[in-house]
Amino acid sequence: MAKEIARRIITHVIAAGDKKTRTLFKKTFETKDFHVVESDDLRGAELCGALKNVYSIAVGMAGEKVNTAAALFTQALNEMCTFVQKAGGQRETVRGLAGVGDLEATCRSGRNTEFGKLLGSGLSPKAALERMNTTVEGYETARLAYKMAFQLKLDLPLLKKVYKTIAQ
Repeated sequence: MAKEIARRIITHVIAAGDKKTRTLFKKTFETKDFHVVESDDLRGAELCGALKNVYSIAVGMAGEKVNTAAALFTQALNEMCTFVQKAGGQRETVRGLAGVGDLEATCRSGRNTEFGKLLGSGLSPKAALERMNTTVEGYETARLAYKMAFQLKLDLPLLKKVYKTIAQ
């Protein structure tokens, strides 16, 4: 994604927070190629940014199985909506750029998806991490998200599956 920004391919990002901060961010960074979408749902945007890394691991595990990946993607969005709303964010945030948009982008080209593909090919989490030789944000985030979901008394089977797969 950074490569696309460098090549001046049209990009949209979320600026979440209070109005003053969002306005300053937009005024400072927005160009004809770099669009800033404002949101007052800081909690929802933060959670989407973290959860999309975990769920893209699951989608990546489907490998080239397009129908399976689509089903996992759909389940991921449903679970993200449930999680974000229960944690104090807005479901609409998940349905927008911070949620579905960022999950889609990550599933197409992210490190977490590549990690998931390695897991899906049969590598252990440790071997997959060694092969990646880079940060895989969803690896650690899966544990934290699973713990938070448990505290919120949420039943999120896909999140649980990713956590259990990584925790082996």
